[in-house]
Amino acid sequence: MLEKLIDCFNTPIQVTRYNAAVAFVDGVEQPVTSTSTFCVSGVSVQPTNGRERVLLPELIRDKETVKIYSKVRLRGVDVAGKVLADRITYDDERWVVHSCTDWYRHEKYYKVIAVKEND
Repeated sequence: MLEKLIDCFNTPIQVTRYNAAVAFVDGVEQPVTSTSTFCVSGVSVQPTNGRERVLLPELIRDKETVKIYSKVRLRGVDVAGKVLADRITYDDERWVVHSCTDWYRHEKYYKVIAVKEND
């Protein structure tokens, strides 16, 4: 039932994924970052409510955030810094994926919290 409800919104978003790799130049480790861009449709983008904002880390509570329900797992912020978060373009604005949780009980959907870039 939830799948049909989310599919009826069918909001397309564009995702930019950063694929980090390491190359060695003269024996020194150099990060090499390539990007891939793909579109995801059938997502629902909604504003976060007060309770969800309180659960966010203190540094980003004041920033504009949205929650996204998607069939595609997106990469969130990695605490160790080894994986760069996905960037989302929605409604001509850029967002950074903060977290992605598995909603396996609801037809294989993921709940994504995204923060507006440079807010």
